Amino acid sequence: MNLAKLVLCSILIFVFREAGAKESKNDLCEPDEIMIAPCNLDEKINRTLSFCASTDSKKILYRFGTESTIELKKCFSSENPVFRWIDTTTYTTYFGFRSSGYAYVFGVPQETLGAKAFFGRDQL
Repeated sequence: MNLAKLVLCSILIFVFREAGAKESKNDLCEPDEIMIAPCNLDEKINRTLSFCASTDSKKILYRFGTESTIELKKCFSSENPVFRWIDTTTYTTYFGFRSSGYAYVFGVPQETLGAKAFFGRDQL
């Protein structure tokens, strides 16, 4: 897939949250959801994308935008799955889906301090 737009973003390290460190909200998950992968885009608008899971693990939710304006929201389930694959050479996990004539891909590298992920969108 040739991604027309490739945006680098910073992955948040989950260890700090688990250790009880105080931090500002850096994802678009609801309080009753489990954060899977948040990403703050490195752009002027300061948008965020988040993959969140329902507490019963039956749904995965994707949100893109800001806390005040969600630009795209998708809900995935066993009937409407998000595509997920792993590149074992680079230890990168990819999440992908199609919506409104576009293909979206979010790459999450192995969790390491300062790791960079990418987000791409390409018109189908």
